[in-house]
Amino acid sequence: MFLKLKRIGFCIIAIFIVASFYLGIFFTNTPAFAATRTWDGGGGDDYNWSTAANWSDNTVPVSGDTVTFDGTSSNTSTIDASFGGSIATLNINSGYNGTITMARSLTITAAFSQATGTFNASTQTLDINDGSFTLSGGAFTNSSATMTAERNFTISGGTFT
Repeated sequence: MFLKLKRIGFCIIAIFIVASFYLGIFFTNTPAFAATRTWDGGGGDDYNWSTAANWSDNTVPVSGDTVTFDGTSSNTSTIDASFGGSIATLNINSGYNGTITMARSLTITAAFSQATGTFNASTQTLDINDGSFTLSGGAFTNSSATMTAERNFTISGGTFT
């Protein structure tokens, strides 16, 4: 009888361990790792943000990613309706002389920084949610809809209209 109870106890422990393992696999959030995506304009005549060929590693930026425009390409780009609409950071660095136009709303969760080039928010909502806005060069055309910057708002150069 004691041996039978010992086996039942062992089986219950084994079932608990196996169940815990499977529950851990299926119900644990897998961490997403943010990446830096650089505009390389490799999509030919397609200048949309939703086109993978336009980005380094041919990967469209997703929420949490840093988006960088620099001397890699000065092709014009469009934040199009098929793009997910959210990134962590947008850096428009020296060397980029193109134009970025919003054709859909954009949420930036960390920072917007522009040193050169042209950014046109058009008629779309630009939400720099819990982040900062810095314009040190280039031309920024504000949205005729809504623009929100929750932290620092700094203009030290360029034009803001």
